[in-house]
Amino acid sequence: MSPHPGLAGYRRLLRRPGAASVLLLSLVARLPVSMVPIGLVLLVRAERGSFAAAGIVAGTFAVGTAVGSPVWGRAIDARGQSRLVSVGSAVCAVLVAALALLPGTTVPLAVLAVVALFAGGALPPVTPAARAVWRSMLGEGAALRSALALDAAAVEVLFVGGPVIVGLVLARFSPAAPVLLAALLQVVGGIGYAATDAARAVRPTAVVRAVDPDRPRFEGLIGPLAVGTALAVAFGITDTALAATAREVLHDASRVGLLFTAIAGGSALGGVLFGTRHLTPSAERRALPVLLGVVTIGLLAVPLALRAGAPLLVVLLLLHLTGLCIAPSLIVVMGQVDRAAPDGRLSEAQAWLATATLVGSSAGTPVGGVVVDVLGVPASYAIGALAAGVACLLARHTRGR
Repeated sequence: MSPHPGLAGYRRLLRRPGAASVLLLSLVARLPVSMVPIGLVLLVRAERGSFAAAGIVAGTFAVGTAVGSPVWGRAIDARGQSRLVSVGSAVCAVLVAALALLPGTTVPLAVLAVVALFAGGALPPVTPAARAVWRSMLGEGAALRSALALDAAAVEVLFVGGPVIVGLVLARFSPAAPVLLAALLQVVGGIGYAATDAARAVRPTAVVRAVDPDRPRFEGLIGPLAVGTALAVAFGITDTALAATAREVLHDASRVGLLFTAIAGGSALGGVLFGTRHLTPSAERRALPVLLGVVTIGLLAVPLALRAGAPLLVVLLLLHLTGLCIAPSLIVVMGQVDRAAPDGRLSEAQAWLATATLVGSSAGTPVGGVVVDVLGVPASYAIGALAAGVACLLARHTRGR
């Protein structure tokens, strides 16, 4: 039997000189994004005995990342990415390592928060940079779409793998060890990626002046950014719902990894399969509300299964089926951002999307916690479904524009 033509495209992609190195090193450089926040929460909680203090430190890291991403993206467009990603990764790694060594009770919390803020701000947006590399390496066409789909699917795995690595390291070493490991991965991945021939070959695409009265405007990004933000709110709420399910419903906090793997594994599989389809932009616009509608229905089905006392296998299957449409939705939104970005501003536009999704997920996480405390675990899934439904309506409203 002949291989699936789309999957064969992935194999051809990874056989290209330098392609596998770009993918692997860029993923390593992005792994700390999912490791540092949870690592800081566990470290500061262990050292100071306060989840509030831990939340402040992790939250300021997220704020720094959200604020810094568009600045980094604009600089990458204007000056090229190799040196900037290398320097940013090194500075971020040093500051993250400092956070691992500082959380003793004698260090003022304000100092930790400031260091975390600058560490997040120093973190270069590798996803927009990698998209620029793929575009430079492959040009427009089916190979580029395969690369972007494979990249997006792999990132889904990272967001599960990061916390799992933190847990495994924490089980054998001190609470500072996962944060130090994240710093090491940032250096290895970021500098290694920046040193690849493909990253060094990407030339600046825009000359940005300090005062630019003719600066391109970004009205075309409002639609996809709004969809991405609403979907990220749903993700943040759902993350809290999954953690609460393990603790309150399954009465086994260790099963949270199983729940996350089910939905993220479905997302990664869906992204890989979607990448084999090579739809036109108009077909993607039509598909996006359908994909988001499936996510909404899936999130509504999970609490029904929980209330009915369904076996864990059924809940995992529902989460997996819901996840199948998550990465494809993100792939479409990122493609819309690419097409709406002004000339020479692709990295900045994608960095704005990264900021929007980070803000959305950061807002959704505490909302999910409040809903769990007040209304219970099933209601948190319903509120997550409501946010996904808003994303679906926004996608439907803007698809003809």
